[in-house]
Amino acid sequence: MYKGIVPDAVIDRLDEQIFENHWRELLQRGAPRDLCMAIDDDDGKLCAFAHLIVPPGTTTAELVRALVGATEIGGEAFFLLNNEAERELVRRGYRDIETWVSTAHTIARSALEALGWHRDGGSRVGEQFGVVVLEVCYRRSLPTEPPPERAVSIEG
Repeated sequence: MYKGIVPDAVIDRLDEQIFENHWRELLQRGAPRDLCMAIDDDDGKLCAFAHLIVPPGTTTAELVRALVGATEIGGEAFFLLNNEAERELVRRGYRDIETWVSTAHTIARSALEALGWHRDGGSRVGEQFGVVVLEVCYRRSLPTEPPPERAVSIEG
């Protein structure tokens, strides 16, 4: 997932279970300015997760973290998760969504572009797992009406 973006030694220290526990804690906490969504497979394994900050008084939400697990259904789950997050943001009155992505994370950038996101020209120095990275901002306008529920079969 982060190969070529952060050093292998850092990746080797990452524990997928620690991340999953953290994301499940965010889901249970349910902070009012956060929108956390997850998709599990039939065995209860986390296969997609999104954490968005939905600040009051603005119409732009920020996707701060998205995860697609290395499962057979990860890709399908990502698109389903995107659709459900979009429906909820539109329901709450948000008009735009933005996220910051490492310039080196070509897989994430390609996935965002396939979903209609575009670079807005912003850039910043960020941090991922203790490694300084250059990030670019992606933005997408949301529809005025929630999109139809997407019929996706997730099996795993």
